[in-house]
Amino acid sequence: MPSNVSCTPPGSKSISNRALVLAALGKGECRIKNLLHSDDTEVMLNALVKLKGASFGWEESGQTLVVKGNGGMLEAHGEELYLGNAGTASRFLATVATLAACGTRDFSILTGNERMKKRPIGPLVETLQTNGAGIEFLEGKGSLPLNVRAGQSMKGGDINLAATISSQYVSSILMCAPYADKDVTLRLIGGKPISQLYIDMTTAMMASFGVHVRKSTTEEHTYHIPRGQYVNPPEYVIESDASSATYPLAIAAITGTTCTVPNIGSASLQGDARFAVDVLRPMGCKVEQTKASTTVTGPPKGSLRPIEEVDMEPMTDAFLTASVLAAVAQNGQSSCTTRITGIANQRVKECNRIKAMEDELAKFGVTCRQLDDGIEVDGIPYKSLRKPPGGVHCYDDHRVAMSFSVLGTVAPHGTLIQERECVGKTWPGWWDTLRQPFRVGLEGVDLEEGNQASTQNLRHSDKSILIIGMRGAGKTTTGGLAASLLGWQFIDLDTLLEENTGQKIPEIINTSGWDHFRRQELCVLQTALQEKDEKHILACGGGIVQTPEARQLLTKYHRAGGL
Repeated sequence: MPSNVSCTPPGSKSISNRALVLAALGKGECRIKNLLHSDDTEVMLNALVKLKGASFGWEESGQTLVVKGNGGMLEAHGEELYLGNAGTASRFLATVATLAACGTRDFSILTGNERMKKRPIGPLVETLQTNGAGIEFLEGKGSLPLNVRAGQSMKGGDINLAATISSQYVSSILMCAPYADKDVTLRLIGGKPISQLYIDMTTAMMASFGVHVRKSTTEEHTYHIPRGQYVNPPEYVIESDASSATYPLAIAAITGTTCTVPNIGSASLQGDARFAVDVLRPMGCKVEQTKASTTVTGPPKGSLRPIEEVDMEPMTDAFLTASVLAAVAQNGQSSCTTRITGIANQRVKECNRIKAMEDELAKFGVTCRQLDDGIEVDGIPYKSLRKPPGGVHCYDDHRVAMSFSVLGTVAPHGTLIQERECVGKTWPGWWDTLRQPFRVGLEGVDLEEGNQASTQNLRHSDKSILIIGMRGAGKTTTGGLAASLLGWQFIDLDTLLEENTGQKIPEIINTSGWDHFRRQELCVLQTALQEKDEKHILACGGGIVQTPEARQLLTKYHRAGGL
């Protein structure tokens, strides 16, 4: 592994989603740079377009998103807005959808995958209901799916919200509050709000879009939001993701090398930017942080120190990274236990992350104990790490996968990471980052006998390969290279659709709407999988997975041996 690496993570998921909402609700054109290209931002973009909140276009080969906001003038969609397992998008859009007026339909449906239907959204919905919004649960109380009725938005005035489970509830109401019927006074009740720094991020970003929130000087955890309309700045640059930055910095910490993240420092809007100073430095790392960059040099390999106790409430997502470092932090200390607290909300993320870390670290021979609001990890020498039987199960959680890939850089027997594709939620190119600047050895493996029934014919198959991703994600480059190496033909299905219809995709959407475009897209996909099912590399936009028919078609193709 190189002794010194510079690594720039993708744009922040938290800032990207907030910027999309604010620009859509704003008036005028805004060029958003360094937007995260991921599953979560894809579903947010699609939902905002379907609600007619904004129109979007790409410049500079997908590096800049041009948003033309409609100033808060939205229309109900009527059909399902499928949000996958995107918790941020689900919570933000629950309030955004209440702003929609009646169009051809008088309601919108927000839904997600099975895990998302178990994640909590009850306190937010109940607060919106109390304030006059027409929103209701369709299945289990407290979770998606939701039916949001058009023309019944927030009344405004005094709003009380329980904010001890998720700061996203707070941010959701804050961002939409300027479009309530009257000024809003938002009181956060039930105790100290979780993840205060994310609330501060939201109010700071609202100011960048022209609405200034005033925090009360006389009432604790109270905010005053004036009625108004966002005015889009000509340009908004997204910071890199500070939660994602913890992984390259942790690799330096655990391997005794140096890593610089050049665009996240002490001036960051994100709480996780404190990870290097508050976690890595106490573990024995040298940390140099300016306002705009962070450099970490790890101690000699095997010399990380445990931390007696660290409160990670300001950066809860980073606890997984801290946990894998704690697993090998012992350095001859009388006590090798690291105690992490302030992370109770991590039980209701993409999975129960606290339990996931306890179960998966146990496979390496590391003992953990769950706490009411945290976890204890007993460190062992890295050379004593066992080979996890069956590999690391990631629970379809990007942060589990990336955290254990850090531990894998020092595990003596190699580490199998299942569900590797789940990193697409926040860092689609993570495995390339490990392989390239960090030069970590990676290789694919066959599934175990009992798990390969649906894919057992892949190794010697000529079945076509389908690449799905949003604009600018690199489908054309990757697909063209793969086709060249295999001697196959590369076809971009978006280009094929335009050739078949004689219109560019933006023209189709503008003249006939998104639903018509999705139907055309599905027809092209069906035809391609029937007529070009061998020796082709097919590229398709990420929005294809938004319709149930397309998801069923892709599942059927995969079960038949397709990739």
